[in-house]
Amino acid sequence: MLPEIPSPLLSKLAGYYLDKRAKGDSNVRIDYGVTSPRLIDNNDNLDPAIMEVLHALNEREPDYPQLHIQFARYHHAKQSLLEMERYLDKALALEPKYFSALHLKGEYYYQTKEPVKAYKHLKEALENFGSQPEFTQDEFYRETENPGKTNMYLGNIFYYFFDKVKSREGALDDEIADNEIEKMENYSFAQKFYTNALNLNFTSPELYYNMGRINYLKGEYTLALNMWLHLYDDFVKSPELMLALGNAFYNSGSGSGPGNYEAAKGEYLKLISVMEYEADKIRTVDLSKVSHVKLFQTLSSAYNNLGAVYQNTGEHGKRDLAYWKAIDYAQKMNQENEYARVNLARSNRDAEPILDKTIPFSIDIYREDMR
Repeated sequence: MLPEIPSPLLSKLAGYYLDKRAKGDSNVRIDYGVTSPRLIDNNDNLDPAIMEVLHALNEREPDYPQLHIQFARYHHAKQSLLEMERYLDKALALEPKYFSALHLKGEYYYQTKEPVKAYKHLKEALENFGSQPEFTQDEFYRETENPGKTNMYLGNIFYYFFDKVKSREGALDDEIADNEIEKMENYSFAQKFYTNALNLNFTSPELYYNMGRINYLKGEYTLALNMWLHLYDDFVKSPELMLALGNAFYNSGSGSGPGNYEAAKGEYLKLISVMEYEADKIRTVDLSKVSHVKLFQTLSSAYNNLGAVYQNTGEHGKRDLAYWKAIDYAQKMNQENEYARVNLARSNRDAEPILDKTIPFSIDIYREDMR
């Protein structure tokens, strides 16, 4: 029966199954009651069903370009990047200007940390989006990618490789950005592409956080807050991100009066209550573990900044305790929290406290040097 179905419909069915991959506590067994081993594997993915459909499509029309796109997407999901590349090359050999193939080839190079090649293919994808091959005009055809996502990946290139690439006359060079001006210029390029993605109605937690952090680095704290307030679920899963939110609230009055200290305090206290519970379980800090570094560094920063809030609200007893806690958590990592030391030393002079403005690099990467 399957080989008799039109190629666009078979491809669409394979794409539908691919989009139903298990994520967290959501999978087809739980959501739809699918239990047949003919349809799902041991990980509750629809891999057997996907392969059955793709083999039927291959039998029907082996040179159908989207067949190879779906195979590439399947192998991408399985993290088989060499197989992904092989199928993308087949699709591009059939249709060199095919948007999805160019986009996914850009994603492939992004995954393999080749930003210049990724940029080239993603830009080509956008340039060819408006003039797609004839087979894409079929009424049953469903595009697997979209230009908003392409723009997000272009933004990611400038964001995650901000210190390793330079843009010249619309092209990208694999060259070290050796000063802060060039690095911030790359962040501005990232911001432009992220804005394009949002304008094309593409959103993701990663995009919102990165866009907000760029606003934050530029001192645009209200804009940063507008981005980060989309991330409630992510703050629950990754409480260290609350440091960014707290800092943005603290600075939200820059140039026009005091910040929103109560909101900042709320974020710092929520972060501390969650992360301190985890820290209390650890007897010896292991700096080779990212989770330990993230936990104790965030607590040290949060306590310093909480002390800064108390300084501004006149709660001096709580202020000093917060600074000492910041110092203590830093010492557990055999480090010194210089912000807290300085703040503590001059706290009786009514001097403006120094905020630790360092925030997580991205949702999944705590610091730049952990990329």
